[in-house]
Amino acid sequence: MTEEINLKALEKRIWRFTYQDGLWDIFFGLLISGYAFLFLINESGLGDTFNMMIFLICWNTMPILILSLGKKYLISKRIGSVKFGQKRQRTKKRLVYFLVANVVIGLILMVLTPLVLSHILVLEGILVPLFIGLIFISLPLSILAVFLDYRRLYIYAIIFGLGFTFTEVLFPLVGTPMDFIISFGLPGAIISFLGFYLLISFLKKYPKE
Repeated sequence: MTEEINLKALEKRIWRFTYQDGLWDIFFGLLISGYAFLFLINESGLGDTFNMMIFLICWNTMPILILSLGKKYLISKRIGSVKFGQKRQRTKKRLVYFLVANVVIGLILMVLTPLVLSHILVLEGILVPLFIGLIFISLPLSILAVFLDYRRLYIYAIIFGLGFTFTEVLFPLVGTPMDFIISFGLPGAIISFLGFYLLISFLKKYPKE
């Protein structure tokens, strides 16, 4: 029994170690930044449902490729790879479901405008974007953080979810597109830069043999 507990604790430490290379930070940073461009396209008059779907698919493919190829060709070449237990394998499958849901939710947010949702939910003013962000983004990402055991994701979930509220607050002050850039583009860029910093530090710490 003690040996089994030690093995689980070791697996948990190794699992958390996978987040030290910064690739997951780059992944979520790019996802957040994508919403800035998404709303900019919508404001340009090109934002019909088909265009939104194409953009989300194309944009979200980029962080997925960076994450998967980075893990395979940069990280595994340095520290090797680990085959986790069934519980961790199920976690990876849930991540795929989340990525699909991310595209679907993005389209829903474009089709169901805050005006429509305000009538459905009987909400007014800033409560509408606050509800959208917390329920459709912060909550799912927080649940994902539990599955992934990824602590920084809780912070990213709050930042991402409050982006809709920040756009409402900033619009009277800076207008469009700066409200979208500040609310989504800037936080996403900061998170991505953090990821690249962690990645460079990781690669220096574990040079390729």
